[in-house]
Amino acid sequence: MIFSNKYKILFIIFFSITVLTGCNNPKYINLKKKPSLYYHSEKLYNLSKTHDYTLNILNNNYYSELIIDNDDKNILENFLNSLTTSSFIEKPKDLPSKPMYKLFVNCNNEKFIINVYKNSIVSLYPWDSSYKEDYISMDKIPERYNLLGYCKYIFNDK
Repeated sequence: MIFSNKYKILFIIFFSITVLTGCNNPKYINLKKKPSLYYHSEKLYNLSKTHDYTLNILNNNYYSELIIDNDDKNILENFLNSLTTSSFIEKPKDLPSKPMYKLFVNCNNEKFIINVYKNSIVSLYPWDSSYKEDYISMDKIPERYNLLGYCKYIFNDK
């Protein structure tokens, strides 16, 4: 009985050490800062120039999703073209926990997510990024390229 308790304790210690050190593998930890506030947006902008992407919009209030036609998906390109460096901001402190809409962009085997919040804030990031997302203020974006207005229009929301 004493002999088996020693093995149990050794097993627990060995298991704990193995699990805890597995998280310290530098392969999975990224301590680098994002190169710029617009890092992901610039990447998506360059990929979207090919016009070979799909765009889906999810309404988080009703959990309904729409696939955007090729004729209407130019809103993304126009939005990205209208951005200036002053459009990119740090993460707002009063950012809601849940966006009103989510845009899913699939472009050349890369996936991007754009969260659209009700206070004219957008966050953009790749599906599998190790950097923090880009935060964009739509205050100075022309109304016709504003993603919040576009999503409301598409879903016929008021």
